[in-house]
Amino acid sequence: MKMSRLVRHCSNFAITFCFIAYCLSCISASQVKNTLGVNESFVLYYGDFLESSNQRFRLTIISPANWTYFLAIQYVYMNQPFNIWAANNYQTPARKQPAYLIMNVDGRLVVDDSFNNLLFVVNGEQSAMISSTTAALLDNGNLVLRAPGGITVWQSFDYPSNTWPQGMRIGIFDLNMRIPRQSILTSLSTFDEPNSTLAVDHSSTKELIVMQDGVVYWRSGIWDGLKFSSLDFFARFGVTFSYFSDANESFFTWNCSTDPYALLWFSTTGNITVISGDFGANRSMAVCDEIDENKSKEQSLGCTNPCGGGDGFREIWGELDVWDGYTYSDQTLAGCKLKCRTNCSCYAYSYITYNQGGWGCKTTRSRKGQLLYSGTQRIFVRDSFDLAGKELNSTPSPGLAPLASPAFAPSPPSVVYPSPGLAPLASPPLAPSPPSVVYPMPSATKKSKKWKVKLSIGVLVTFLGALILLYLFCCLQCKNGDSRGLREFNSAKRLVLRDKRVDDELPFFGFTIIEIATNHFADENLLGQGGFGPVYKGKLHDGQEIAVKRLKHMSGFGMEQFKNEVTVISKLQHRNLVRLLGYCIHREERILIYEFLPNKSLDSIVFAVTCLLNMP
Repeated sequence: MKMSRLVRHCSNFAITFCFIAYCLSCISASQVKNTLGVNESFVLYYGDFLESSNQRFRLTIISPANWTYFLAIQYVYMNQPFNIWAANNYQTPARKQPAYLIMNVDGRLVVDDSFNNLLFVVNGEQSAMISSTTAALLDNGNLVLRAPGGITVWQSFDYPSNTWPQGMRIGIFDLNMRIPRQSILTSLSTFDEPNSTLAVDHSSTKELIVMQDGVVYWRSGIWDGLKFSSLDFFARFGVTFSYFSDANESFFTWNCSTDPYALLWFSTTGNITVISGDFGANRSMAVCDEIDENKSKEQSLGCTNPCGGGDGFREIWGELDVWDGYTYSDQTLAGCKLKCRTNCSCYAYSYITYNQGGWGCKTTRSRKGQLLYSGTQRIFVRDSFDLAGKELNSTPSPGLAPLASPAFAPSPPSVVYPSPGLAPLASPPLAPSPPSVVYPMPSATKKSKKWKVKLSIGVLVTFLGALILLYLFCCLQCKNGDSRGLREFNSAKRLVLRDKRVDDELPFFGFTIIEIATNHFADENLLGQGGFGPVYKGKLHDGQEIAVKRLKHMSGFGMEQFKNEVTVISKLQHRNLVRLLGYCIHREERILIYEFLPNKSLDSIVFAVTCLLNMP
């Protein structure tokens, strides 16, 4: 009985300990929630984030460049984040890092520094602020601000970056206003690539177009009510588009019947790529600016190619002998590309380094040239350019995915960032193409996340260690109890069952069998109470009814007395005596099992036997 109490105490202690450890682990984790109430906030500085209820989207701070921060929404799969949206970038001349995201009482969602100084307002485009507004990150990645009554007054889906999640609308809105609002995708501008835009054509709102510097390079084809002719290939992935138009707005949206988390990504080179929710598969369309023999015809559908079939550029390394144009107003390859791509007489371009007389572009109008020598100079030539000489270290672009360009040039030119509302976004980390671009997180956030990881690991290790020690302690106690019971049982066998005939004929019952037979010694099975303990009615698994005499622990009924009763009663046989069927020894339990006589008084029989045993 004492051992049973000990086991129960150990079990209760283990349950309590597990609950406390669980609470500690919850405290050590980030303060994750999907809604910011009125005047609520969370700490961006320590890596906290707003998370959708399905745990697939996060709202947090990222820093792709030193002291430049973006409030970004990330799609997360297997702890791999992929940036799908970014609010206005915040330059920090005084190196004030964003610290808090606050839903103010006046309806503004603001980002403050650690001294509670305002850095920027997330919903600054909202025409009128409404008090008591709340913010929520939905399960489709949309950050919405809702006024009392549930009316949406602002949403991130109205201000796209370079990713088109399912449910987002791309089109033209407020057509009855003097200046309608456009919802467009804008690719990341890098040192190599100018930004491109994916938008609804103004002249025909039933068509999507890709533009660079005001020039259309790709068309989806007119919407026929079911599909686009240039994007029909996406239907194989379960992608379907929808179109809506009235006097106030015209827009497209899309969904994927096979993958609710699939995304459309607008790459740095202006390709449209469908990415699966597990980053396991992707396919690019609108591939107009890449030369690759593996590029399928379907991928080039819709390319307008203003300069004909030779619109794509191929990258080589070295130096040409035919440069005839030099400009010094552009300091990036992206600017040089725009100059050459829009000029059909330009057949190659490169950039001018500082040791060549400054920063700028060099181009050629010659259709052919010779590669003089190899080197570190990057040159981009049209597919129609006739290159003489041996090509050294040539690096053609991949066919199905844009080449991840370096974030910075070898020397002073800095990264060109898109206009406010657009932010550099990383490509999917796990997809085979496009290649992933890893942006560093703020240093303080890194430290805070490392601290959280260490704290969580510490709590987990402490919890597991204590649980193991508790388990070993309980096992040791149970082992000691079992050993003591086993010794007593063996002693009982040696003392009681000295007669081999009795040993063979009197069975030993397991304690579990007795518990099940008596329904754990339930009160409704109690037949009576004797001087040495209660008697219970039971039924074995084969249907046989039994009477179970459970000797009291405080009755002084030790091993010797138990030996005498088992030995004597097992040998007694009389028609007026109840027959002993077996016995049980379990730790401190001493139990006798008799046959059950429903038509007679079991109490009188048991007590008569007890009196007989106590006679001198």
